[in-house]
Formats: sequence, C-alpha cells, structure tokens
Amino acid sequence: ALTHTIIQPTIDKSTDPQIVGNKVTLHKVGDTANGIVVRGARILATLAPFADEIAVYPALPIPAYAEAYALAFSIPVDIPGLIFMCRDSASAPHADPFDRPLSSRYDEQDAFVIFDDVEIPRECLFLDGDIDIYNTVGRTGLQDNLTTQTTIRALNKLEFAYGLATRMAEAIGDHSPGTQEMLGEILGYVEVTRSAVLLSAEHGREIGGGVWFPDGRPLQPLRALLATWFPRVNDIIMLIGSHNLLATPSRRDFDDPELQPLIDEFLHGANDLAAVDRAALFRLAWDFVGSGLGARNALYERFYLTSAARNRINHHLRNTDRSRAYGLVESVLVK
Repeated sequence: ALTHTIIQPTIDKSTDPQIVGNKVTLHKVGDTANGIVVRGARILATLAPFADEIAVYPALPIPAYAEAYALAFSIPVDIPGLIFMCRDSASAPHADPFDRPLSSRYDEQDAFVIFDDVEIPRECLFLDGDIDIYNTVGRTGLQDNLTTQTTIRALNKLEFAYGLATRMAEAIGDHSPGTQEMLGEILGYVEVTRSAVLLSAEHGREIGGGVWFPDGRPLQPLRALLATWFPRVNDIIMLIGSHNLLATPSRRDFDDPELQPLIDEFLHGANDLAAVDRAALFRLAWDFVGSGLGARNALYERFYLTSAARNRINHHLRNTDRSRAYGLVESVLVK
C-alpha cells in the first residue's frame, strides 16, 4: 500500500507562504554519497499506519530561491527518522456492526509526518531542486488523473448518501415538499458529478503508448463544488433524520426479551417497517454524519483538495484561454 503527503504544516499563516527560510516545511539539508538528507514535516498522510511506502510530491507552487523545498520521492515507511503521529482513532472495532455499521469496519487514519534527518536514497528520488518542474508537474495530466479518481469516489459516496436519505424519509413517511426538494438537491449533485466523469472520459486524449488521459475541464469545477456539496449533504441527512437520529435502539436493546416488544410497539416505522429495520437505517445515518468517523469525513471533504475558495481562484487563474467567453461579449457589445 502507498500513502502520500503533500501539504506543509500550518504554523503562522502570515508567513508560511514565504517558504524560503521555513524550517518546519520539508526541505533538503544535505547530500550524502547515496542520496540526500531531508528535514521537516508534512500533512496529512492518510492510511499511514497501514502503508508500505510514502510518496512526497508537489502540491502548491513554491517561490523563487526555494530549491531546497522542490522535492519529490517515495520511500519505505520504516526508513530511519520517519515518524508518523496519528490522530485519535475514530474506529470502533469492538462495537456490534449493527450499532456502528461504518466505524466498526472502516477508518482510514491520518498522520502528521515528521522527517527527522531522513536520508532519501537516490534511486527513490524523483525531484531534487528543480522549481520549474515542481511548479508545473501538475499540468502534465497528474492533477486530471488524481481528480478523476476522487470524482469517481465522490460519485459513489453521493449516490450512497442519496439512497440513505431517501430510505430515511420513506422510513418515517416524510413526503413533505421540503424533504422532496432536499432529496432532489442531492440527486442533482449525483448527476452533475456523474456527467463530469463521463464527459472527461469521452473527451479524453491518448498521450502515446496506449496511455489515455481524461479531459480535465469537466473535472476542475468539482474540486471546489464537492467541498461545499458534502457538508450540505450531511446537513440534509440531519434535517431529515432530526431527533430520530438519537432515538435508535442498540443491538443489546433488541436482544433484551423484555425491552424488544416495547421497541417493536413504539419505535417501528411507517408502512409497517419493523423497528429493527428502522433502527439499523438511522444508526447507519448517524455513523455517516454524526459519529467521530462522520465528523472526520466531513472535515476531510471540506479540505482534502484544498479549500473550495482556493480551488475557485485557481480554476479562474489557470483558465487563460478565454477567447470564446470574450468573443461572446464582443458579439453583442455596442461601442
């Protein structure tokens, strides 16, 4: 398994972007007979405790004279001096899967990565000091391929959320216009995301040797949109679920011979939905949006492709061919 880390830690937002002279950000501190030595830190390394190797590669552009920071490499995680500091676990491996259907089975883990004078063997080194390559490698198709993967992931997660929210509404007989509108909102997110995936493939390009790259144009807006859509999806699930998210008997409750008949009598769902089926559904919803795992995922979706605001800015600045847009304006402009 391969993990990665690409972002510099936040120490002081007023000075962090200067890069040069920053001793916290990962940088080269020396050369050896077999490679280079690096020191500093980066965030976050998802799946770090379970990975075999960690890849470090360019993210945001760096300024002139920052050659020591223009690095890319991939190394084994057991290399001397490499340290992972993991966040508190959101998993619940000992919980009954009925009670915690997601966090009893899933937690990616995230780690702060410290490079304490780590020697990078030359055969593991991809980039050493070339700022131009560091700042432009994302335009080679790397970012488009990464965004394809994450958009496909997002499509599945959005469609899961749509199914979950719809099942929740059905479970309590909520057919109100407000709820129908919110369900349609999630479905709109699903189909726009699906369209971006399909269009990027349809208009992809062959770069040689049988390798095919997607068209990045339909995907780029999703980098900003998904960061706002997922928090809204969570809000919708909470709005539909309301207090019902907190009225969910556990597996232990259902196993109690005295309590189960009362649960069946007072906590069943609409249209003769069994109490156990209603509880399973709303426990899944809570684990998805309200548990520790749910909170981690909400934060992840907001920032893992950098913020929505930064993606909007970058999308505009990188859209240098505005000839069609300008031409449309000129076609009706009266001078």
